[in-house]
Amino acid sequence: MLTFGSWATGAAALLLAACSSVHVQSDGAERLATTDARTYVWVNDRVPVQVEGQTVVDSEVVERFRSAIDERLRARGYELVGHGDAALEATLHLGVTSDTRQNDPYFAFHAWEQVERGHLVIALADWHSGEVIWSARGRRNLRVTEVATGHSEIYREGTDESRDWKTETMVSAVLDELPAR
Repeated sequence: MLTFGSWATGAAALLLAACSSVHVQSDGAERLATTDARTYVWVNDRVPVQVEGQTVVDSEVVERFRSAIDERLRARGYELVGHGDAALEATLHLGVTSDTRQNDPYFAFHAWEQVERGHLVIALADWHSGEVIWSARGRRNLRVTEVATGHSEIYREGTDESRDWKTETMVSAVLDELPAR
């Protein structure tokens, strides 16, 4: 028998899962599947993070992503090697954008929310030609930075949420699109 408590718990879990999902687009799985390439090297040593059009180098975030990507690629049959031994060049790009999310004032506590979205791009290119063989982009909400309440008068207030990349979740979602070796 479905009780209100179990229904509410399930609905809350579903809502949280929807809010934390990663939207992924990929290209080139067929091209990569036709090659026998399994070795790669990173070609962009310093990865700038684009935050609202400004370049910010956050080496801690970049290293977390690189480590997670290396681990996931290894699990899918790829090997990180030195520059002279690689068949593929790997690049990583990270970015943050902001967007206003309008809410229905009758069904939400906040009239609108300012949301930061994180973007992850991973590309694999042929070492010899430089042609991108496979790429994927992932995007997810990182945090709410500002909210507005009220109906006839709007009151804005900032939030103290920290930026939560959920590195493993983003990397797994993006690299699930990559053909295994």
